[in-house]
Amino acid sequence: MSDSFLEEYKAYYNVRAERYANNPNYKHSYEAERNLSEAMQSCNELKEFKDKIGNLNEKCANALIKDKHLMRKAFYDDLKETVRVKAVDRILEKEPGCQTALDLATMVSEEENKGSIEEEHVV
Repeated sequence: MSDSFLEEYKAYYNVRAERYANNPNYKHSYEAERNLSEAMQSCNELKEFKDKIGNLNEKCANALIKDKHLMRKAFYDDLKETVRVKAVDRILEKEPGCQTALDLATMVSEEENKGSIEEEHVV
């Protein structure tokens, strides 16, 4: 594979990380994406990445869910939305235990559905 192909991948992963740089709302995403980018930057050949990536993609997914739900929590807390914040709190509590993106997506969906049911009972 050509060096330019490797350089394009390196640039891509660098951009992925930098889109969150200096944004306090996405500090976990920036750290996770930076770690993924550093793994790519350390490669001398593209095929090395498969051995270096490990679970870094899953960590990026978890970090993004965490950041987004921390923002939701702040929003709901500010509005004193005590029912809506419950689902967010459960998601933030369970997020660290999700090892795969599928587990994470399933958990978020289940908790958001549970939250919708809780909201219906308040109205």
